[in-house]
Amino acid sequence: MLLKPHLWMFFMGIGFCASQEIVSSRGDLPSAVQETSGLIFHNGKLVTHNDSGDEAVLYEIDTTDLAISRMVTLDNANHTDWEDITADESYIYVGDIGNNLGDRTELTVYRIAKEDYDVSDNVTAEAIKFSYEDEPDFMEGEEPAWDAEALVAYKEELLIFTKQPQDGNTGVYSIPKVPGNHTARRIAGYNANGLITGATFNASESELYLVGYSIQLVPFLVRIPDLNGDFNFTTGTERLQLTLNFGQVEAITHSSGNQYYLSSERFSSEQPPINSSAQLFYYTPAADPGEEPEEETPEEDEESVAEDPDNVQESTSFILYREPGSNVLKYTVPPDNTVFGRALFDTTGRRVRFTHGIDIRTNAIDLTGLRGGVYYLSLYLSGETVSKPFAFN
Repeated sequence: MLLKPHLWMFFMGIGFCASQEIVSSRGDLPSAVQETSGLIFHNGKLVTHNDSGDEAVLYEIDTTDLAISRMVTLDNANHTDWEDITADESYIYVGDIGNNLGDRTELTVYRIAKEDYDVSDNVTAEAIKFSYEDEPDFMEGEEPAWDAEALVAYKEELLIFTKQPQDGNTGVYSIPKVPGNHTARRIAGYNANGLITGATFNASESELYLVGYSIQLVPFLVRIPDLNGDFNFTTGTERLQLTLNFGQVEAITHSSGNQYYLSSERFSSEQPPINSSAQLFYYTPAADPGEEPEEETPEEDEESVAEDPDNVQESTSFILYREPGSNVLKYTVPPDNTVFGRALFDTTGRRVRFTHGIDIRTNAIDLTGLRGGVYYLSLYLSGETVSKPFAFN
């Protein structure tokens, strides 16, 4: 990827990485939907569901106070492993498509008429059943390639994006929107470098977003622009880092204009010590990625890391410095901040190194092996992610 001029706009070291998209927290979700796994925006409300261990129920969430305003039961549906929800002009589709063990012989998408959903708290669903055309067997496996958590209505088909922890790829499969028994046809694949957990299509912008997280639980988006015909990963497809800490972001939905909601399920960990409730987030792309802002000329020297600890480049969050002639980059953070992870990114947004918090022993990073150029150090702290650029020769 060529270096775009706008990637240099923040070269002199504010606490932001050009490869990160700003996502704002709206608050914790109600306790009844701590396993939120899908989102749509319908009639001014969010509609979500839990992934497993719940009744066949959809929950409407008010976007102002995040309270549950309504519950709708699918009377004739099973809830084995609901992983995503999507909609078109006439129907809502609920994907019972989770296949963690790789042994489900028949998966189901439940189709609900919106005209029924809008007037009753009990609805009857039609079943769209399918199996994958290239799944070799149905033996249990630790990391099946035909597990899926993302479903989206795209034109006249439903697209299913698989979650493949063994290699970070996703396979894209197509099935018809009509009830019956179908074979899911593989139409594309993409190296997401992580686990895809949700999808949404913005018809007004002709772009599709995927959401997921890395094996280190670092959330990301995949933006697929310029979708006008059959689905494919178009030339402008890009993976976008988010300004979120560790977490299982499970769902995304387009609401209106160029605005989106994301949700994460409850997550807890002893190492690093993280205990996070299910949350709702709000995302608005800062600008059309196809438009390049005017290039700004830095007023200071392009060496954004001080070569002398007495002449450091500061931000409000942390300080970077490097001894003259040294390959070791050092940083300082306020003593009340715990670093849950740190990463190095190049100017294309590609992550070149990552260290989990439990493996961080010092505040020194050996840069040996990196090519000369500009990089960004991102620190994942409690409640925020901060980044700063530095030059390495």
